[in-house]
Amino acid sequence: MRVHIVTSAVTYQYYEYCVANHRVLATKPDRLDFVAYCLDSDSYQRVLSSGGKAVLLPPGNSGSIAHMLGIKAALLNMEAGEVNIIADSDSLVLLRGWDVKLEEIVAQGVDVIGTIYEDIGGFSSGTGVSQTYKRVPNFTWCALTTRYAWDFDVSADKGNPLPITTQEQSEAFNLPIGFSLFREPCWKFPLYLNENSIKYYSLEFVRPNSGKAKAVLTGEDYHTEYTLSDGTPFVAHQRGSMSKQFRVHPLSKTFYDACDAYIASQLRSTQ
Repeated sequence: MRVHIVTSAVTYQYYEYCVANHRVLATKPDRLDFVAYCLDSDSYQRVLSSGGKAVLLPPGNSGSIAHMLGIKAALLNMEAGEVNIIADSDSLVLLRGWDVKLEEIVAQGVDVIGTIYEDIGGFSSGTGVSQTYKRVPNFTWCALTTRYAWDFDVSADKGNPLPITTQEQSEAFNLPIGFSLFREPCWKFPLYLNENSIKYYSLEFVRPNSGKAKAVLTGEDYHTEYTLSDGTPFVAHQRGSMSKQFRVHPLSKTFYDACDAYIASQLRSTQ
């Protein structure tokens, strides 16, 4: 099982935590293989010097372009015959035995398990008519089998939202006709899933102040908890790692303190 993480000198501490977190909560940590996709030579050398595996991405990129390049490189470097996870450096797992749970879901014929964008009317999404696609996995944290080539176009076109004018578009992106789609990196992923009849499992999107959160109890709706269909916390995402110093910025400290407290309770309960 390979975990692919995009990182840089700025987000390197997030990357280190992400690796350690996936290991400590795995039932079979020795099976995990981590690959860092580095946006600069500093992070690349740090990963290699620590004994890790790294791919150096083209320099001088940031934001959605860097994210897109990292995903593209990861999709070309999948571990055959295994579940592969593409994860943001400031994402983490919350469930002890998350790796076994993934295998259980995949055994049901599912080829994609992942986080989703916030629905219309949320804290970040707002009520505007230009929105990201909904209720289909994105690449904040996404597990993929290798039963498919995943050779879809990962490019972005954020400055030119796509008008939703047909029922086919509306059903693929889960947006009403008359809305527009923000063309974030991998905006064509839902089309690829539809065209290939690929079964996917979308994690539930939960804000800390929704009354449904069990792990990310930060009081800050900037953060997100993602749960299984039965409400079990599975993944969490801080956001903003490029601008928020790890565990120093208040939004980072509250997030990791809350997640650590929940993870500690998970580890105690399984001893």
